[in-house]
Amino acid sequence: MLYCVVPVTTHSLTCLLAITLGFGLGHSSSLLAADSTSASPLRFSVSEGRVHNEFFRDGHIAAHLVLTSGPAPRLVVAFPAGNSGTALWFDAASGPFAWLPEAELTGAHRSVKEGTLRGISAELEASGAPITIRHAILSSVRVIRDYGYTGETPAEVLVPPQVQANTIVWQRPR
Repeated sequence: MLYCVVPVTTHSLTCLLAITLGFGLGHSSSLLAADSTSASPLRFSVSEGRVHNEFFRDGHIAAHLVLTSGPAPRLVVAFPAGNSGTALWFDAASGPFAWLPEAELTGAHRSVKEGTLRGISAELEASGAPITIRHAILSSVRVIRDYGYTGETPAEVLVPPQVQANTIVWQRPR
């Protein structure tokens, strides 16, 4: 199961996204809970130009969060051990859009009958133009990378979002 939840709040020129992204076995329709598998997770950041990278490792959870600023913002979370990930591409309405580097990441998990869903929860802030979600993918890292190069996504991995109030959920079995 791949799972992406995006509660969105906007305050003037600041956009706050609290994102829960996960992968694993089973089926779940509720948010992932915080995971505290070790006392001190490994976490570091690397920024290059408009791209900000967050690396997170805690117990069974290893994730790479990529935030791309600019006129076509992007958010990618890859779980390298499972060759799984989720990505959101946005369109900025007008003017510049920039992710702020102060991302808050924590491990997240949810036990289900078939196993455990593991992932991360991230609280992100951005400034600039309002954004709209253009495209979402929950699949392998290869499918996410291919969309970046070709703009095409295999139909079998596309899932419609479930929208309720200020929350958008994508989920699909793998």
